[in-house]
Amino acid sequence: MGREIKGYLFIVTATILWGFSGALSKYFFNQALSPLVLVDMRLTLSAGLLMSFLYLRHPRILRLAGGDRKKMVLFGVLGVATVQFCYLHTISQMNVAAAVFLLSLSPAFVAIYALVWEREPLSPLSSAALLLACTGSALIVTNQVFPGMQRPWLGIITGFASAAAYSFYTLYGKRLLNRYNSWGVLAYGFLFAAVPFWFLVPPWVVLEHHYSWQTWLFFLYASVFATIIPFGFYLKGLHYLKPYCASIAGTLEPVMAGVFAYYLLGETLCDRQLLGCVLILAAVILLQIEPHLTGPLPPSRIRTIP
Repeated sequence: MGREIKGYLFIVTATILWGFSGALSKYFFNQALSPLVLVDMRLTLSAGLLMSFLYLRHPRILRLAGGDRKKMVLFGVLGVATVQFCYLHTISQMNVAAAVFLLSLSPAFVAIYALVWEREPLSPLSSAALLLACTGSALIVTNQVFPGMQRPWLGIITGFASAAAYSFYTLYGKRLLNRYNSWGVLAYGFLFAAVPFWFLVPPWVVLEHHYSWQTWLFFLYASVFATIIPFGFYLKGLHYLKPYCASIAGTLEPVMAGVFAYYLLGETLCDRQLLGCVLILAAVILLQIEPHLTGPLPPSRIRTIP
């Protein structure tokens, strides 16, 4: 299996898990669960589980050079914490498809950064894929976003903030992966992302609310299957892909979120939205065939868990 195909498989699997968790999160928000509490418990449990596993099984992965601790803090706070809170807050303010659409604008931020600061021009196929992905995302929520934009301005702001933070997560995470194992980067990202929320909602305060066992089961699910695994898979995908390619492939999430929202929340997809799904799928396929037309990416220098 080619390196690029592996990268896209990791990214696509992550988008499926994120799409389902977005719809499931909206269900619990409808049951009066606070996005702040969910982010707090999601990051706290994720950090605890992943840090414990790595410390017991692969402690060398957690070793950091002294000067890189600040970089991990920056990655955790501006990347992981910001995208988690802004994305989930946006979901709580509008429907799932609209929130994911705003998040899926991140490829545009990544492409602009690569073009302006990294002097990395987009190939014609990558440019076409970016256009298809953004157009497809817009079509998915055309009849849902604009009516909602009359009211939830805070949700719209956090939606754009989630896209910007997701772009930072992709670009800065790629740099850290040049020095550290992806699971180590993720563990420190979760840990430093969780710390600010402990001051806002201490974990013992969450315990005093006496949430139902279903809610606690959801907290555990969100920490493993909506956080550790998909974020880990996304970083693994970055081993093999350029940042803007990984970001464009991540726009499959609106498709997944729309499908799961239909079955879990009764949100329907019209013909226009189905066309948007097709365009996004076309964008991902276009990215997959590009290496065969232009040549493979250089080998990765990233270390992985043995």
